[in-house]
Amino acid sequence: MRGLPQRHAPPPRKDLMTRRVLLNAIVAAAFAFVIYIPALRGEFVWDDQYFVRDNPSLREWKFVPQYFTNVNTVAAGGGAETRIYRPLRNIAYLLDYKVWGLYPFGGRIPFGFHLQNLLWHAMTVALLVALAAALTGDAAVAGWTGLLFAAHPVVTEPVCWIKGRDTLMCGAFVVAAAALFVRWLRDERFRGGRFAVIVALYFLALLSYLMAAGALFAFAGYALLFRRWLPRSAPRKTMILLLAMSAVTALFLVLNHHVIGHTAQRDYIVDGRFAKTMITMLPAAAEYLRLLALPWRLNADYLGFPPSRSLLEWRPLAALGLLAAVVFATVWSARRGWTVAAFSLIWIGAFLAPFSNVVPMMQILAERFLYVSCMGFALGAVAMVTALGARGGEHAARAARIALITLLTLYVARTEIRIQDWRSNLTLHRASHEADPANPRVMNNYAKSLLDARAYPEAAALFGTLLQRHSQQPEVFLNLAYSLDGMGQADAALDVLQAGRARHAGDPDISALFAMIASRSGRPDAARQALAGIPQDGPNGYRSRLLTAIARQNLGEMAPARALYESLLGQGPDDFIILANLARLCRQSGDAEAARRYERRVLELNPAHAMGRDKAIE
Repeated sequence: MRGLPQRHAPPPRKDLMTRRVLLNAIVAAAFAFVIYIPALRGEFVWDDQYFVRDNPSLREWKFVPQYFTNVNTVAAGGGAETRIYRPLRNIAYLLDYKVWGLYPFGGRIPFGFHLQNLLWHAMTVALLVALAAALTGDAAVAGWTGLLFAAHPVVTEPVCWIKGRDTLMCGAFVVAAAALFVRWLRDERFRGGRFAVIVALYFLALLSYLMAAGALFAFAGYALLFRRWLPRSAPRKTMILLLAMSAVTALFLVLNHHVIGHTAQRDYIVDGRFAKTMITMLPAAAEYLRLLALPWRLNADYLGFPPSRSLLEWRPLAALGLLAAVVFATVWSARRGWTVAAFSLIWIGAFLAPFSNVVPMMQILAERFLYVSCMGFALGAVAMVTALGARGGEHAARAARIALITLLTLYVARTEIRIQDWRSNLTLHRASHEADPANPRVMNNYAKSLLDARAYPEAAALFGTLLQRHSQQPEVFLNLAYSLDGMGQADAALDVLQAGRARHAGDPDISALFAMIASRSGRPDAARQALAGIPQDGPNGYRSRLLTAIARQNLGEMAPARALYESLLGQGPDDFIILANLARLCRQSGDAEAARRYERRVLELNPAHAMGRDKAIE
């Protein structure tokens, strides 16, 4: 079989985008789109609310220049996890909003945002087919590579998660640059136009996601492995291109640092130490390889990944053995002339390198980080299976086809299940909790999603467990009280909040929620006493003021309640609740004209935008 391992002939130097390759690219792209159609019914999940749904900078074209210069346009809110540089992703989100709005068909389904994710993935699959054809000289291998990558379960995270748009865009630009690079390097002439396009595509990939920096290693690996079939000008051209790409990378890093004010997102993850974090990344790298090879046990939150603090622990030792085997396999494949297999392993490692936490990131590992590396895995798997089939005659070739069909079927089945996990916060966090039931953050996220869904008894049980075993932070007291109050157990909710007030004296949110529940359950004196101790400019002033306004409305103090409500409009995600309460308050106060004005504004908003646990306070 042409272009495959076992001392294969050099890939042909002619244009490989033949009709067959083009047809395979179209089929693979269509396949990628079709299997992800169920994702179009997904909601905004997890961090989507900060980066997309509630981000005011994604509503008008005037913000576009600020995407490149102002970190505050990245997301609503200002947590450390939102201080990242993603200008192109924001432009893509803005296009979605301008074409579709948030919810084009009503309800809670951001159809347009999911549609663009699917289109990026389908385009990347088509480009991967072109790259694989250029590398192997075999249209069938290229087509199978696209199909396996399209259906690999580990890529469901960036495709189904709207926030994962940056990963998809980066993947598309990287593969386009790689396909053009392979053709450019095989040409004896320099061709400055193609050179400029490759560098431009690489810069666009960096502006999408820093993982694109792995292209430096991948391109160098290609030039080294395929050097015997490249023209004599290839080393010089490769050096010039890598220097240009390095300069672009340096420019991007300077720009990134200037805009967000730092390079690292946090201190080193394990005890703040570089060495311990690097030791932990050894088993993390092994877990990445496991996810590529056996993508059955998937999780959206790997915060519970166990840290390692010594190379003598069994996890780092086992991981070192596995990584040494991978390095040996790469060198052995290269020496045997199995260049496609060797290159696929280099590709995997190259695009995992940016996530090594040498520069600290927010997490140890995540499945979306495997998106580009998974392309190399698909290429290597198809190349090896088809090569083994080609060596053994017709029966072996048939067995190879059956193996690929079986693997693809298993991938599709697992992917379809995983797509359903990403349908909503409730389904996502439930799946994560089932995968890692001892992880406190996962448990907290699942409990909050149950609370949002008004599954109060289940939420109360989980928050109670968190309070007893893991955390006594104010948020846990608040959410347990919300859950109990939703169950109609106001007394129990007040008891929880009283314990929270004793542990966190002066916390404005706990006192405000206590006042709201007390005012609604016939305890006006207790409510007023709690309100008296609330600093209105506290650290969580928005929520405490909202709860205070509701409590004062319940107590019949209409003027201060109205003033608080009006001061909160446009300051957070709860305008629907605030406007509805203002309309009700004005009706109670006899101000019919103001009530009608607020009611009209209520009708202008999509009610789904206000869904959340604070809905329970109405």
